[in-house]
Amino acid sequence: MDQAAWKTALGAARACIGCGACMQVCPVYRVGRREELSARGKLRLMQGLAQGPLPASRHLAEVLSRCLLCGRCSQHCPNQVPAMEGLRAGREVLASVAGAPLLLRLLLEEALPRPRRLNLLAMAGGLALPLLSGLRLKLGGLEPSACLPPLSQRPFLDTAGPTTCGRSWPGGRCVCLAGWPRWSSRPRAAAAWPP
Repeated sequence: MDQAAWKTALGAARACIGCGACMQVCPVYRVGRREELSARGKLRLMQGLAQGPLPASRHLAEVLSRCLLCGRCSQHCPNQVPAMEGLRAGREVLASVAGAPLLLRLLLEEALPRPRRLNLLAMAGGLALPLLSGLRLKLGGLEPSACLPPLSQRPFLDTAGPTTCGRSWPGGRCVCLAGWPRWSSRPRAAAAWPP
């Protein structure tokens, strides 16, 4: 176990007075509304680990991993508790003590360092997401029809006249694609727009 990381984690846990200011700004807590999702809850769990009632486990490591490390808790803490640094150190300690799950270790050791394997894994993950999963619905744009528009039979510049935006250019045609980002990100709206 890394003693410096353990000291950092315990220092943050002991400095927390439990006021709950971090709960108001934590994006993870705002979604889940459970104490262990806030910095205060995670710091209390680390105190329980230090004092003995809680054993180091993968479950505890998973709870500590439910943090975006955005730093909002530290920024808004009236006691200036370095919660983000403490949580990062706590994750490090638990990873060394409890170990990482096999799938995570394989991902970190085998897929991330090799771009080709990572791309294959990403494609498989995209196919494996259920069509109505919450993640697919929240992210949006993951449905196959929204990823890429269908290819045209004729190139756009062949269908456009010599001037498309009202100006002649010395070497060719001027093409204005007003609203293109909006149409590519919102294909249903583009389909409903009159030609």
